[in-house]
Amino acid sequence: MFKLPYAAAALMEQEEWEDCVCADDHSEFPTPFVPLSKNLYVDRDPTEGERAFTEKRDAHTCQCLYVPGIRDTACGERADCMLRDLFVECNPKTCPCGRHCLNQRLQKKQWAKASIFRASNGRGWALRNDEILQAGNLVMEYIGEVVSEKEATRRMR
Repeated sequence: MFKLPYAAAALMEQEEWEDCVCADDHSEFPTPFVPLSKNLYVDRDPTEGERAFTEKRDAHTCQCLYVPGIRDTACGERADCMLRDLFVECNPKTCPCGRHCLNQRLQKKQWAKASIFRASNGRGWALRNDEILQAGNLVMEYIGEVVSEKEATRRMR
């Protein structure tokens, strides 16, 4: 389970986060802004490991069986789904549970509701959750630019 570093957690307790919204919260997105449906490799190619992970995910099939009326048997938390145990989503084309599969939340974009807002003090754009999250909830998949350390350092200057 992910936990915030102590310094970040302490900062969150001290600040009034509801006050960080600018008056022009409903303004246009920053330019240039392009919504992405998959990661964009900017100055490097995907590593062999990243490519292998995608190939493995697409090649493997779990052994789960959907039992009508018992929803969690369809690759759910109690189904003993080998792919779920490996933190890999089932392939909708090969999963034996078909449309009942519960291990395709990222592919179906079933994540927490969130909104983009403009933070105060020139801090730029930020993302906030619009609902209370419980421990273990899926928040969101990261989809964005994947850059090298060199490019990341350059951008932070």
